[in-house]
Amino acid sequence: AKDGFVAFGATAVRKLTARKVAEPAKPAPPPPKPLEDGAAALEATLRNIVDGKSAEPLSAIFAAAPSSQIQKAATAVITAPYASNDQARAAFDAAIEGLIEETDDEQKVNAERLLQTTQRRLDVFARVLDAAARCGSTLEDGAWGRAWARFRDGDAGAHAKEACERGHASVAAVLWRELRFDDGDARTRGAAARSRADAGAVKCVEGLPVDAPVSTYVSWVFGEVAPSLAGGALGRLAAWAAQRARALEADGRLDDALLIAREAHDSIGDRCGAGAVACGNDGDAWLADSDAADAQKDIAELRSALERVAALRDAHGVDAQLGEYEACDKASLAPR
Repeated sequence: AKDGFVAFGATAVRKLTARKVAEPAKPAPPPPKPLEDGAAALEATLRNIVDGKSAEPLSAIFAAAPSSQIQKAATAVITAPYASNDQARAAFDAAIEGLIEETDDEQKVNAERLLQTTQRRLDVFARVLDAAARCGSTLEDGAWGRAWARFRDGDAGAHAKEACERGHASVAAVLWRELRFDDGDARTRGAAARSRADAGAVKCVEGLPVDAPVSTYVSWVFGEVAPSLAGGALGRLAAWAAQRARALEADGRLDDALLIAREAHDSIGDRCGAGAVACGNDGDAWLADSDAADAQKDIAELRSALERVAALRDAHGVDAQLGEYEACDKASLAPR
């Protein structure tokens, strides 16, 4: 209804008119503004947190801050709405400088580690932006602060998967090298952590679009990701490689298909696909079974078949399709 709503009863339908009550509109809270003078504005905030009275440098504020307030002060530095990488780095450097000598205060040591971890993520963010720029994707003016906040608080694996789906494998590669998809060095964190990291990596690779240039991702996928995988994730990657090579060949991209098959076979080879861990959550692990071994065998056979199809094309001028080659008597193929 225009001025009300319709109530559906058991035996009748009746219109009830809602009484209009004018309510004052609540103004939306203004978005946080980038710090025009990062040091001065942030120091003012921190002085309020730690009850500082004099205008001291950021490092001095942290050095003098009581343990009870140091975590809050570190959080203020991390979440401040910076306008640029240089502004954020200067604040992190100063805060860490004020804490670097605090080796006996557990609260301050933890705050320093948190700041250093965030600073490292800031460095990775700068490299991600550089890689994205090489892919033709840049930030709009004034968008750095929002992009940094999203990256800072987000999951590296989700960012990498999004980059792969856009065909920006170089961005995913930066995240793989620097953050290992938020799983750290999985080899030191147990089989379950490694399995999750491996599953996340394969999911990213599976998101690469078919029309993405193979040259932009083949060295990363088979030169970096594949050697780091263990267990059934290897079989899953081999299955993806075989599927991708067949799709490329069907699209008339025989050379690209052969490149995928060769790199996959050289990287995965006969490595065992057994030993993955089941974590109970979708995607946490891929249990190895006979399918893993079948996928590895398939990629070896596919490479051989594609090499023969390419040889027929290059040496004899035979324009054969992979499916035709696999199905027919090889001796029946003749130059057309």
